[in-house]
Amino acid sequence: MCNNKILYRLSACALIGMLCSCNSRVSEGGHPSDETVQSQVTISETDTVADTSTNVVTENKVEITTENTSELLTESTTEKVVLEESETTEERREKAGSSKLPDTEEDNDKQAESIYEELISSYIEHWKRYQNDGDLQAVQNDYKYEFSDLACGGYNILLIKDDLSDVGYKIEDIDGDGISELIIASKNSPFIYDLYTLVNETPKLLLSSWERCDVLYCENYFYRDASGGAAYHGTERYVLKDGDMQLIDNVYTEPTEENYEIMNYFYSKNPTYSTEDRETISEEQYEKYRDDWYSERCIVSGLTSFDDCLAADTD
Repeated sequence: MCNNKILYRLSACALIGMLCSCNSRVSEGGHPSDETVQSQVTISETDTVADTSTNVVTENKVEITTENTSELLTESTTEKVVLEESETTEERREKAGSSKLPDTEEDNDKQAESIYEELISSYIEHWKRYQNDGDLQAVQNDYKYEFSDLACGGYNILLIKDDLSDVGYKIEDIDGDGISELIIASKNSPFIYDLYTLVNETPKLLLSSWERCDVLYCENYFYRDASGGAAYHGTERYVLKDGDMQLIDNVYTEPTEENYEIMNYFYSKNPTYSTEDRETISEEQYEKYRDDWYSERCIVSGLTSFDDCLAADTD
């Protein structure tokens, strides 16, 4: 029992770190390489050791239906995404950290496009460098942009190690605050590599996928799925508001302290693994939440191919 408790505490700390951030800029994983496939964030049958017969559902359990899941999203998204109509252009400028933002949406798009084109060029430049010398550390040491706790800071390893043929980007004001974001995504799947916004006219990395964390596009929100091993798995939904990612809700697994092989399942609107106001749910409810959220994934439309950028750079 003592060994189980030690393992429990170490594993919990490890997954919290994975769900909240990727502190190391260099990883040996790639997407969609063979080694990455082995570390994708779904729990296999051999990994999962939950004993559902011993799982106890408390009085706080939630009756989940497709209808009330949709209501939850509508309520949360409305609260988090809709901007106040009284917000002025000056207030939006203040949020962006600049009094020089363009007055019109068209001018704003042009300025953001210019900034993000420089960032895309930097991605391609460092991709080429890695293809030539294979020095990933040198590539990551060059990264100069701010990044959030939900991002693996640095040029995305899944991009740098790939051939870029499936990658595209789109510049769009996702949350309607007058500041354009940059989405770097797969052209053929809902997979999101990186999401940037502008702070003080400089790109900031808000969200990223890495070898143990997948981010998927669901149009109204972002689906984030991360794993810290067989016993620890969390799935979260985020929306972008005022240039920052805000949690809608999440579900996650956690082993009992007494027996590492017995799994508990939780639903919460607080950060994953916070014990505040979390609700114990059954394994079936846990899987239904994840399935319902996953079913809303979709491909980002209107992407500009990285291949076009490579061709233009060659010319």
